Amino acid sequence: METNGEGCVALMASVAAMETLADTCPAVHQNGTAQRDSQEAGPTVGVLRLHFYPSGHGATDSSFLSYPPGNYVAEELCIDAAKACSISPLYFSLFGLFRERDCLWFSPNHTFQLDELASEDVFFRIRYYFPRWYSGGASRAYRYGVAKGSESPVFDDYVMSYLFSQWRNDFVNGLVKIPSSHESQEECLGMAVLDMTQTAKESQLSPLDIYHTMSYKSFLPKEMRAQIQDCNFLTRKRIRFRFKRFIQQFSQCRTTVRDLKLKYLISMESLEKAFYTETFQVREQSKGQLIVLVAADSGIQWCREKLKDSDEELQSFCDFPDVTDISIKQASKEGATESRVVTINKQDGKNVELEFPSLSEALSFVSLIDGYYRLTTDAHHYLCKEVAPPRLVEAITSHCHGPISLEFAINRLQKCGNKQGLFILRCSPKDFNKYFLTFPVEVYDVVEFKHCQITRTDGGKFNLSGTKRNFSSLHEAPRLLPK
Repeated sequence: METNGEGCVALMASVAAMETLADTCPAVHQNGTAQRDSQEAGPTVGVLRLHFYPSGHGATDSSFLSYPPGNYVAEELCIDAAKACSISPLYFSLFGLFRERDCLWFSPNHTFQLDELASEDVFFRIRYYFPRWYSGGASRAYRYGVAKGSESPVFDDYVMSYLFSQWRNDFVNGLVKIPSSHESQEECLGMAVLDMTQTAKESQLSPLDIYHTMSYKSFLPKEMRAQIQDCNFLTRKRIRFRFKRFIQQFSQCRTTVRDLKLKYLISMESLEKAFYTETFQVREQSKGQLIVLVAADSGIQWCREKLKDSDEELQSFCDFPDVTDISIKQASKEGATESRVVTINKQDGKNVELEFPSLSEALSFVSLIDGYYRLTTDAHHYLCKEVAPPRLVEAITSHCHGPISLEFAINRLQKCGNKQGLFILRCSPKDFNKYFLTFPVEVYDVVEFKHCQITRTDGGKFNLSGTKRNFSSLHEAPRLLPK
């Protein structure tokens, strides 16, 4: 009996090609006011729903936090979601708020003003991604340590697991278009095996248990599921049988859930750059209509819109460290009151002007560049006040360091000679509403380090732990130092 088209033949070949995976288990990589609801709980009275991606296959609808009418700052919403998902302040800057219906990212200082008739759904997502963060090569991305050799990965296990849930959601629901090539089909089927295996291990079941209770097609992208469904009965049966046999072979591989998720992410990264590259349609005065692409490993690039599907080589505008500041202004062109011109000023004295069709798209683009700049160049600086994170502005005003460890703070003070009067005011690396004032004290010719804990109250005040002393801003914290 013949198959229904070339797609089914390719799928059969893909399953066969996956057998090469059976002998290669993923390598171990060592890493350094809202009400919570779930979609199954039924409708809620909240007008703002903040979604996040839970672990566990089959949870196609995310859990969410529900908010009543009122005004909400995007950064504070992200903090609520981070707490719910066990994301620490050290990794918080990798995240942002995203609205699916118009594919829009919000800047950290965006304020949602919602009345009783409003209805808003936003998603807590990892926005900033560094390719090859998991590798040990010289070109890998990493976090600096106190000493050479003490560097740590960009993501910890909580963030990696969250990224797995996020990318898997995008993958199976078709939110990112996967190429229809034979090689891509092979990769998709291999990823389905990884996903089914890690689902089994996470549920403390065997992969065959999962295979018999869940359709293997639910681990594949929408378009690929439809393609398999269009095949005739015998072809579908052969694909299912081969998949089952491979699951049986792969289930003998002794590896952890973490390593299976990591292998899945590595495969996803190589499969499609769209998972970590943002694109914008803009107009540039001398070049006309352009597609601008932004990614951590390539900076800001562009190609002509009419050639976006061709093999035209991407041109570079600049990398993130090259940017000095960014401004946004209304376009002067008649009939285009909604459009905005974004000016990127560079260290070489030149600038780039890009016209966006709306203010919201311009702010989304600028906040992306601003975020990557802080992650790659200067964590205590913003490029454009229109998108500056409120807590960063507060920290800069108060001379407060970001979330660093006690070891790092002491190391900095020691490098400055442990002089009397020196101090470091820093955000807690574990709690979003706690701060520490660290300073050296000489006791009998021996230098010791003291630490005052400061807590941000629900009312926005600051309290010195263990006392009734409150103050209105972090800027007042150094007054606590002993004379």
